Amino acid sequence: MSVQRATIRSSVPAVAAGREALHRGATPEALLTGMCMTMFAEAFKLPYGQNILKRLLRPKARGAARHTLEFESLAGLHGNLQAPSRYLVDIMSDGLTVRGVEQGPERGPLLITCNHPGVFDAMVVFARLTRTDVKVIAPPRNVLDALPHVRRHIVFVSDDPAGATATLRESLRHLSDGGVLVTFPRGRIEPDPLLHPHAAIESVAHWSSSVNLLAKHMTGLTVIPAAVGGLVSSRARASVLARRYRTESDRDWVAATLQFMLPTYRDVKPVAVYGSPIGEGHTLQQVQAATRELYRTLAS
Repeated sequence: MSVQRATIRSSVPAVAAGREALHRGATPEALLTGMCMTMFAEAFKLPYGQNILKRLLRPKARGAARHTLEFESLAGLHGNLQAPSRYLVDIMSDGLTVRGVEQGPERGPLLITCNHPGVFDAMVVFARLTRTDVKVIAPPRNVLDALPHVRRHIVFVSDDPAGATATLRESLRHLSDGGVLVTFPRGRIEPDPLLHPHAAIESVAHWSSSVNLLAKHMTGLTVIPAAVGGLVSSRARASVLARRYRTESDRDWVAATLQFMLPTYRDVKPVAVYGSPIGEGHTLQQVQAATRELYRTLAS
């Protein structure tokens, strides 16, 4: 049993290109622009013309890169993820609604579990947390090589057993120091519960048992379930580009890409709700049940 590996949809060519660019001494803006060009272009899964599309998308990719660098700058200036997350949520949405965040303890080890609809879900979770001693479990991404201040707040996961052990050890160290740890137990992108409520509820059944593992090794741990929704633009999903794709997940992914590229699709009003703290003896089943109940309150 191991701490979950939070996988994301990423571009292998973009990662390789980014690593080569770093070795060549490319500026962070140039590195991030190149990676965004590749990821934006590959989101559309065109059978040909990728290089042409990447060049056409350069201005939009440069804008995304600059927002990312401002996020990094704010993380360094404030020493936390809350300030940069508020900045990005303001850029990417038309207002954030948060309920129940005040229920968390002011000090002591705290694990926040959350669903993972993607787009900017982690920032929605961080934005209104009152505590600043926050780290998040996440997979290694080459883009983070250009974001050293952000890296300090991440506990990285790995595929190999030795890496999984290191992830558990670092997670427990942070909790032992009385910190807050955010985890996405599904380990992959999930349906947005405000767009796909039935699929979102079904996804919770596949969450990792890493909650049990952390609780077993951490005395006095408090667990708070959180749920976020409303991150994927319905207008972007209804666009001509998004409607070309047959599966809901592909349509959502293209819509999310359009949101990062085009301000006109940043009309979402995300909602984050936090459940009551679960004390000693918490189990994954309790977290799952609480999360399903939170899904029912998201739209209220």
